[in-house]
Amino acid sequence: MQKTIFVVDDSDTNLTVAKEALKGHYRTMTLPSAAKMFSLLEKVKPDLILLDIEMPEIDGFQALSRLKGDDIYAAIPVIFLTSMSDAPTEVRGFELGVADFIAKPFSTPVLLNRIKTHLEIISSDEQLPACGKKASCTRGCLMKTRIYASFLTTTLRSLTATLPLRSLWDLIRMSK
Repeated sequence: MQKTIFVVDDSDTNLTVAKEALKGHYRTMTLPSAAKMFSLLEKVKPDLILLDIEMPEIDGFQALSRLKGDDIYAAIPVIFLTSMSDAPTEVRGFELGVADFIAKPFSTPVLLNRIKTHLEIISSDEQLPACGKKASCTRGCLMKTRIYASFLTTTLRSLTATLPLRSLWDLIRMSK
């Protein structure tokens, strides 16, 4: 069965481009606002949400905060699909519980790979045995590791984009 992805963006163009990119891979539901997303959430629980930050009425941060504050929706991975890529925006997103950021305009292969990765993480979390405190601790450790890995990936991406580096080794040499 195909996984369900919500794409929430106030731009019809962005919704169309995302739906086309995901066609054949996922069941995609496009929504022009966070309010529409919350209405649909009462009927359909997606496997992942792609969420724009800059939207009228309820912005992406407010929507994310509301999702993560509700036990029913807190485990749904949310990826910000946004043109905002400054460090304070990313830090705020990670503090609120965003799984990842994808810059607009996005590359279809990058979009598909990031979605696949986050769905695999959720799938592996669900496959943990329900064996009391040990499993609970393991899930907590996995969540912290996932957040840390996502933060490191974003930080490294930001660093390599702003510095004239030829390779990762240049970055390592600079840190010594």
